[in-house]
Amino acid sequence: QGTPAPDETPESYSVGNPAIRDAASALARGEIVALKGIGGFQLLVDARNEAAVARLRRLKRREEKPFALMLPDVDSVRACAELSPEEERVLRSPAAPIVLLRPRGGADTGLGIAANVAHNSPHIGIMLPYSPLHHLLMRAFPHPIVATSGNLTDEPIAVENGEARERLAGIAGVFVMHDRPIARPVDDSVVRVIRGRESVVRRARGYAPLPVRVPNPLRPVLAVGAHLKNTVAIAAGRQVF
Repeated sequence: QGTPAPDETPESYSVGNPAIRDAASALARGEIVALKGIGGFQLLVDARNEAAVARLRRLKRREEKPFALMLPDVDSVRACAELSPEEERVLRSPAAPIVLLRPRGGADTGLGIAANVAHNSPHIGIMLPYSPLHHLLMRAFPHPIVATSGNLTDEPIAVENGEARERLAGIAGVFVMHDRPIARPVDDSVVRVIRGRESVVRRARGYAPLPVRVPNPLRPVLAVGAHLKNTVAIAAGRQVF
């Protein structure tokens, strides 16, 4: 499954209720955890454990594309990445997107993050906990974790408990679920700050279906795209949804 980080044992994670403790211990053992979030399931693994990250890549069929990280607080973000005031504002915003940041010290980000999390990418995608379950888990396991969508590459994200048990059974060893239904499946948004301005790379949780405002009125147009994973958009006046 993987190797616990040095000087740590799975039994050392004892904060929170039994489900959270079990999930934290599983992460410490190098296991993959499926957690039911706001917009669907996520697959989590200890980002310091190179063997565990490699196993997640193999099972998820994601060979090279960088994984996003979830860190417990802004101080942890500063320890591993350069963070401007505007980037910090976006990171702390209610939308709580993944923010693409420049890592400190090249591959060694300062928190022991495995090199195969981002491979040779010049950026590292980082987000803060944005749901109660995330906050509880990060309190029990206050270390960087890979947080990626609960699916095989190119498949839709899993949203229902039974569906997740079936589709993610070959990937995750531990499931953290609840009985609150997910009305709108949605992935995490991705943002990059360019020349001091926020640029949304992927409009999803926290940004959609909020409108994109355009300078001139548009004809009523529906855009659907040509691929399975696309963004449907509709123009209404000077707004695009």
